[in-house]
Amino acid sequence: MVTKDGSGPATAHEAYAFACLSCGRGWEQEYAIQHQTDPEHPDGPPLVRYLAGGRPVPSPLTHPRCPACEGTRVRVIRSGLVAAAERATGGVARR
Repeated sequence: MVTKDGSGPATAHEAYAFACLSCGRGWEQEYAIQHQTDPEHPDGPPLVRYLAGGRPVPSPLTHPRCPACEGTRVRVIRSGLVAAAERATGGVARR
């Protein structure tokens, strides 16, 4: 979903699921993704800013890091898969 009220950047809301290949942890995170035009380069690519919990974070698609072990061997998977695995295993998907 994209929102734009005219007072700020267009914001899309996305959720991603992750699996750490180092420690086996699975988790999901929602992001607000802001798209802005660079005022110095209006014809250039848009500036994109990711926010999680209202705080700026690196792109989860290019710099994922495991919150449990700080590992960088992380795979982005379809949103909902971690929750589905937890339901099927009684919560074992998250470590």
